[in-house]
Amino acid sequence: MNLRASWLTASFLLVNTALGVGILNFPAAYDQAGGIFYATLIQGIMVTLMLSTMLILAYCSDVNGDMTYHDVLLSMCGKKGQQLAAVSITLTLYCVCIATLIVIGDQIDNRE
Repeated sequence: MNLRASWLTASFLLVNTALGVGILNFPAAYDQAGGIFYATLIQGIMVTLMLSTMLILAYCSDVNGDMTYHDVLLSMCGKKGQQLAAVSITLTLYCVCIATLIVIGDQIDNRE
């Protein structure tokens, strides 16, 4: 497996983990957003923004010849931007781990 394939696999695993935990909260989030119409509208906007972000990252990667996300950040945002993104990714992973532990804790049967 080459480097690009391993980064792609790691990215999909991260997204799958975050969505796996987050999808359990969709019914409550839909209710708080005002119903299925508004929640779907908000999700459509978010998907559009995410796709735009991915296209911008791909363009920047092609222009600068970067192979990884962190290389793109270094060439476009500098060292401080790269470090800020690393901290953001670390906090996101930490929060996903906490959410997973909460879901596991909620599913444990406490009957004695």
